[in-house]
Amino acid sequence: MHKAQEAARQEILDLVKNYCETYHNQNPEFTPGQRIPYASRVYDSAEMVNLVDSALEFWLTAGRWTEKFERGLADYLGVRFAALHLANSDGIGLVPAACRAPFTHVRAGIGLYGLADPAANRALGLEPVFALKAKLAQVRTVKAGSTIGYGRTWTAPRDLPVGTVAAGYADGLPLALSNRGSVLVGGAPCPVVGRICMDFATVALDQVPDARAGDECVLLGRQGGRGISVFDWASLKATHPHDILCAIGPRVRRVYAG
Repeated sequence: MHKAQEAARQEILDLVKNYCETYHNQNPEFTPGQRIPYASRVYDSAEMVNLVDSALEFWLTAGRWTEKFERGLADYLGVRFAALHLANSDGIGLVPAACRAPFTHVRAGIGLYGLADPAANRALGLEPVFALKAKLAQVRTVKAGSTIGYGRTWTAPRDLPVGTVAAGYADGLPLALSNRGSVLVGGAPCPVVGRICMDFATVALDQVPDARAGDECVLLGRQGGRGISVFDWASLKATHPHDILCAIGPRVRRVYAG
């Protein structure tokens, strides 16, 4: 095994040992062979050391890592964990060895939204199961040469209808959508014009001239055969899907269906 891989494996075994010793010191009644119900620190550290590396499957199989990890748990104070897990959503799709013994659980976090690494998405056949929607609060026509938004970053090239969307960066819309992103209104992509502000965004409605205040805007999700994905936003913001989802603010009403 490569020296870096061996060092990573040893680091995890050291974490196991340190956790067990700490648990024993904090729980004098603990005896060797007793089951420890939960050890999130060990699991989280294992994830950081391994799941960031594409060679994890090799480590777990050819390197007999799971066997060594299990033996490492048993060697220190005779510990037996009631639950043992390593695979996050990407691991479930890409690392089969992390989804079988000795591991007892997996952590389907972002996968519950139907999202994961694109390769894991393909392996698991995931599809997004959520949408982010708002309403058009206002529709009006702006004159050619008019500017919109803080800093006047957009100028109307001609007379055209624009709509004010009742959602802004306080609700999770990335500022990176300013003059770059779009929303769906009436099934048509309507570009964001001007800067996203705290509570509102402005979109050009020349593709849907019949749009009216109160019409539904799909910010993330599908409408009329078109879609806007979390990956689209993440690309514009130069970040990852977790950041996009975690940024959706608490004042956004959650509706659970199914």
